[in-house]
Amino acid sequence: MPFFALGDGTSDLTGDRMAKVAERHGSTVRQIALAWLLASSTVALLAENMGAGSITLTPDDLSDLACP
Repeated sequence: MPFFALGDGTSDLTGDRMAKVAERHGSTVRQIALAWLLASSTVALLAENMGAGSITLTPDDLSDLACP
């Protein structure tokens, strides 16, 4: 699941607060969670995360990372 980090137990993606904000913005709960993560990130963390764009995962990598 690409957004596993958003559902790691530190925030309730099914909670009423997330749904309320998502509805207010006409977006999905996952979009709000990503926007919230980006809004609370530092420039250094953003730069580090952008480095993920240069990584090409192999089929073996994807298989190893797949949820059961």
